[in-house]
Amino acid sequence: GDCLPPDAVVWLEGQSVPVKVDNVEAGQRVLCYDHLAGGLKYSEVLDVATHDASSSEWVAVILQDGTELQMTVDHPVFTKMAESPIKAGDLRPGTHSLEVLRVVAMPVREV
Repeated sequence: GDCLPPDAVVWLEGQSVPVKVDNVEAGQRVLCYDHLAGGLKYSEVLDVATHDASSSEWVAVILQDGTELQMTVDHPVFTKMAESPIKAGDLRPGTHSLEVLRVVAMPVREV
């Protein structure tokens, strides 16, 4: 449980581009959303475990803009304004919203 696919990407502290989650090692710091503080922070990876996920039950969470997030049905997610996580498989269209981080090109306005 609590799985992401090995080709999912995360931001590591000190890296300029995201890396695949299957390349993350204990001791590295991953960019996370801190729902208690309401912002982003780097958090140390304490342990890394991999397993054959072919027997896991997966869900594709598709956001309003077409973004697709793959995870196991029991992966905990925090919905907007939630105090505690719910399982990804329990998300409901039209009821739940997820806060996402977007990196977009921004035109230079002035020099």
